[in-house]
Amino acid sequence: MGFFGNVFARLFGRAPKKGVPAAEAPEAREQAVYGELVAAGACEFVAKTPLGEIRGTWRGDDDAPAGTRVKIVLPSEIFRIDDCPPEENFFRLSDAGTLRVAAAADFSGDPEDAFVWFFPEDAQGFPAEGE
Repeated sequence: MGFFGNVFARLFGRAPKKGVPAAEAPEAREQAVYGELVAAGACEFVAKTPLGEIRGTWRGDDDAPAGTRVKIVLPSEIFRIDDCPPEENFFRLSDAGTLRVAAAADFSGDPEDAFVWFFPEDAQGFPAEGE
């Protein structure tokens, strides 16, 4: 499938044909972790998750109370890998579990020694109503 066919597939939510990496399929791009809201305001949030504390862009009401269950969308292409942890929004590559980390394909070291990190503006937080 050519360039325009892949663009068409992405725009209309159809699975790309053979030869397109699974990480580029539309359904593979959205992945989420769930957690508990610590604070929200000024379009930002802080939440406790199984991966640790995550700070990102808040897409809910700024007056959401602490303890609200949140869904944090983390597309696989936002992750970066480094051998030392940054100040925030990081976890060990070995702790990624079912999260797809696109950058992991290029990493050749020990997953125990690698840290996955992302910019706060790339993490999108939503109230997890009914989930």
